[in-house]
Amino acid sequence: MTPTCRWNKAAGERQLPDRHLAACDGKHCAGCQPCPDQHCTSCRKRHTLDRICPTCLGEVREILVDIVHLSAQLLPHALAGGDHGKLEAARPIPGGDAMVLLGPASLGDERKAAHAALFAEAQAQGLTEQAAWAWASKRVGDDEIAGDPIHTANLLKGWERDWSKYAGVPRTVGQHLDWAAQHHPAFSDFVSEIRDHRTYLENLVHDGVRTDLGAPCPKCQRPLEKVWADGDDANEEDDRWWCPRCKVSRKPGEYVHVVTAGYRQHAAWLTAPEIEATYRVNISTLRNWASSSRGHVARRYDRRARRTVYSTADVERMRDSQPATSTNS
Repeated sequence: MTPTCRWNKAAGERQLPDRHLAACDGKHCAGCQPCPDQHCTSCRKRHTLDRICPTCLGEVREILVDIVHLSAQLLPHALAGGDHGKLEAARPIPGGDAMVLLGPASLGDERKAAHAALFAEAQAQGLTEQAAWAWASKRVGDDEIAGDPIHTANLLKGWERDWSKYAGVPRTVGQHLDWAAQHHPAFSDFVSEIRDHRTYLENLVHDGVRTDLGAPCPKCQRPLEKVWADGDDANEEDDRWWCPRCKVSRKPGEYVHVVTAGYRQHAAWLTAPEIEATYRVNISTLRNWASSSRGHVARRYDRRARRTVYSTADVERMRDSQPATSTNS
């Protein structure tokens, strides 16, 4: 059985630890012999006899199921969604992007004609059918409304057209996912697009409130998730950092020990004391930046944690734009 291999960034390949090429003396090398096994083309690390390993294919199925569930939440969100009184129905387009995604997936007659012309132009320039469709769709959208949301049906139909053309027979996402995973050359692009679309739907339905991610797990490298302690007497010492893959929970002190002082740099939202400890911005300055009159730093009240948290991206931007001594004054 082939031992576990590791990725060598400099060599651009996976190599076997403690195995060396004939020209290597092995004294200053952890292992340079290339791994002879086939690796999953999606995660690029698991050994597999097929192009896509079962774990990655299972994750793709989970993404598609999530998209179905999120799409079912669009109507109630369009009618009364949003936090802090920012209802979708109060936006320039009633219901906002949620209502747009609830509408018909097909293009209007004028947009159909424009799209067909651009699609033919892109194909004439050598683009694949999927790339040409995406390019034409973006151009038509830019002509009308910047940032026009991608309709779920259009996204999936575009890939089904590409799969069908490649196979020479009709192929659908629902019935031929296994076939596409092992035979379609652009399956990794499909995975990337549906993953991004799921993220878009999550942000839309939940008004941008997402799981707070931390540093990578030292065992599996999946980002750790912050679990806020519950209860009226909960405090920061009761919070936990959880790896959903390894099923390991760490106290804040243990987490700091594992990932060193830079662990909080990966979190999108932090409490005021965490901001002060991580970014060297004192709490009074932070609250001044986040005040309603200034609004330089986004903040939100985490209902589960019963604490106010602040955007680390905004804090970093404000800190770097200030004179060297102003953030602690």
